[in-house]
Amino acid sequence: MIAALLALASGVCLLVGYLADVHALGWVALAVAVVAVVLVLLPAGTGTVVEALVAEPIEESEPEPAADPLPAPPSVEPVETPPTDDLVLVIPGRRRFHRPGCELLADHQVEKLTEEEAREEEFTPCTRCVN
Repeated sequence: MIAALLALASGVCLLVGYLADVHALGWVALAVAVVAVVLVLLPAGTGTVVEALVAEPIEESEPEPAADPLPAPPSVEPVETPPTDDLVLVIPGRRRFHRPGCELLADHQVEKLTEEEAREEEFTPCTRCVN
């Protein structure tokens, strides 16, 4: 009941402060609202907020049993690597592919593709290194 009256008083202070352009009443309304919230959250029969917080025992949980060890990873079959003759290099953002060692690749980051992949992605051959 007291909390409801405090909430009503807070609303009145806020309204009067707004209408009278008195900013201090807004802060008073906020303080009264905080007190009302504390009273609502305070369990009945406890004397203080500190007693209410300490009154509820913290349950200690038992540690969970250790998880089963991870299963062995599945066997991995080797991936077939294309022959190095089929590998070409592309510079990200450009549309030409090059053979390893092309002078136009100097000082550039490159990505490796097979020549077939490069052609499928519509890269065109370098006129200097791919004949």
